[in-house]
Amino acid sequence: MISNFVAVKDDITQLKKNEQLLVEGKARVEAALASMSEAIFISDTTGKFTHFNDAFATFHKFRNKEECAKTFDEYPKFLDVYLITGELVPVENWVVPRALGGETGTGAEFRLLRKDTGETWFGSYNYAPIRNQEGLIVGSVVTGRDISESKAAEEKIKGYVKQLETAMQSTLQAVANVVEAHDPYTAGHERRVGIISADIAREMGWSEEKCHTLQLIGLVHDIGKMSIPAEILSKPGLLSRIEFELVKTHAENGYQILKDVDFPLPIAQIIREHHERMDGSGYPQGMKGEETLLESRILAVADVLESMASHRPYRPALGIEAALKEIESHRMQHFDPEVVDAMLRLFREKGYQLPAL
Repeated sequence: MISNFVAVKDDITQLKKNEQLLVEGKARVEAALASMSEAIFISDTTGKFTHFNDAFATFHKFRNKEECAKTFDEYPKFLDVYLITGELVPVENWVVPRALGGETGTGAEFRLLRKDTGETWFGSYNYAPIRNQEGLIVGSVVTGRDISESKAAEEKIKGYVKQLETAMQSTLQAVANVVEAHDPYTAGHERRVGIISADIAREMGWSEEKCHTLQLIGLVHDIGKMSIPAEILSKPGLLSRIEFELVKTHAENGYQILKDVDFPLPIAQIIREHHERMDGSGYPQGMKGEETLLESRILAVADVLESMASHRPYRPALGIEAALKEIESHRMQHFDPEVVDAMLRLFREKGYQLPAL
């Protein structure tokens, strides 16, 4: 009897080499992850974490890696995630689903809360999808770091800034009080001009911070009047030509007083320019159009408006409507048209009233 045997011999040397390379590659990845201080976690498309380091456990307030949940779906049981502004973030908007959806992000900041222990901290995340050679998403990679200390420092700085702002406002108000004491007939004028200027700027779409700063500048826009004799400022009749020229120096005097003051806006320049006019007929420099700062042009409109609508030693109050018509009639010639239009909208369309102090 004859038997036939077929022997098949496969060379598995390359297969063994590939397996060894995979083992060595995984070991290198694990060693690299272990050496990093940032939390790093890599997932497949199902949300299973294929790699993560000890820092990942520490970052998420676990005692060790073994205690960590191994899939993304388990983490909502442990954590709530909030935006820095306080809103709860839906699970589908956490960074792993974002990355698996193809989104890449850097420096995404959140507040995290452990539901079981009540621990809360701030984290900053970088995240991205992992793609294969064909460009298909096969996983996600995320890094996270605890930024609680920097957030606490931020809040301290904000507190200091707020204290400085309060001190600055108090100082400017004190200066305004001194100016008003020197010229009692214009009591409240500077405060009202500041408020009106800020409200016009808001109507023009300015940020709240800039509007507030402009309001503070309004508080001291006539500080240069401190150098003018009080009897001239409170004179009941018309001023002589020499007296009027002396009053006009207050804009330049205000600049000289405040030119070395460090302020978010160029306060001295704005005060110097608030009597300039678009056609160059103003003072002290006869500047035209956009040669002056927009802040100065806003202050100019607010100043004329408040002055005309209020009582003065040399005349009774002319009233709001007269002031509006006067400013409107000199739109382009004396006053910036954008500023005039914003002011008119406030009064004629939105029912704005002069501030009551």
